[in-house]
Amino acid sequence: MNSLPISIAAFRRRHRWLVLQVAAANFFGAAVVTVYLSFLYGAPVNAQSAHDLHVSMGVVGAYLALVFLISIRVTRQLARPTGYWFDQDRLPTETEAAATLAQPRRQAAASFCYWAGAATANGAVNYGFDSSGAQTFRVVVGITLGGLTTCFLVYLLVERALRPLFAVALRDGPPAGARGLGIRRRLLLS
Repeated sequence: MNSLPISIAAFRRRHRWLVLQVAAANFFGAAVVTVYLSFLYGAPVNAQSAHDLHVSMGVVGAYLALVFLISIRVTRQLARPTGYWFDQDRLPTETEAAATLAQPRRQAAASFCYWAGAATANGAVNYGFDSSGAQTFRVVVGITLGGLTTCFLVYLLVERALRPLFAVALRDGPPAGARGLGIRRRLLLS
């Protein structure tokens, strides 16, 4: 049929690059949040604060390993409707076109779920160390803001990488129920 604006091989290369970019965006976000939290906490001043820091870092490490394994499966599952029609070198059905156009939103939402889990897990651990809740609140807000920023970046990266597929999906007009950010929302978020 050869109606696609990009070859399957080129798209696979672009997809692998996208996966690396999304992973890098999330790891960069995690690094920024870690630096922020290290300034928030400061250096451990006694054995108890050093213990608390080590426990927190252990929770973060275990959570990152778990999320990494889960995210691979979830990302593949979310991308399946897009890859199916593209791999067959055919035009998408209306349902597949809608699923393709929803990829940036779905990938960003999945990413936010991981960040929300990180905020919850770290909040619970920190509440055990500081029952007043003040430090816990700062940690949860810092992680959540870092997660939101990273998810916006994930949205934009996925949208850019899938642009050739969007052209095909929108060939006959937008599918029923298709949603997007629009110009006003994009300007507001930038």
